[in-house]
Amino acid sequence: MRHYVCMCCAGEGKIQTEGLVVLPADLRDLKGMEAGLLAAGFDPNLPTYVLAECVLVYMEAHESAAVVRWLGSFLSSAACVVYEQVRTLGYVAAAEQSPGEKPAGYHLKRDARTDAN
Repeated sequence: MRHYVCMCCAGEGKIQTEGLVVLPADLRDLKGMEAGLLAAGFDPNLPTYVLAECVLVYMEAHESAAVVRWLGSFLSSAACVVYEQVRTLGYVAAAEQSPGEKPAGYHLKRDARTDAN
């Protein structure tokens, strides 16, 4: 069994071992990601587990939605788990007022809020 990972990063290199293929990918480039997976031997007809961990929040809402739609059309059988750290803007505002160490998720939400402006 071989495991495939698409990393959200630019780059030409990939890591490939007998049991693992790691591909650099821009998740907004669905055709490029699909071509890269297929070229690496990925079979979209096999059952697939998809984990999106703290990645979709960095994309525009329509881009994240496009990735989810693409997964549904590209994969024959899949389980998809999406994990995003989310706090309210009030939480971020309170963290900005407090001195010292910022709580987990502070920078993620701050960055998302900054990107939206």
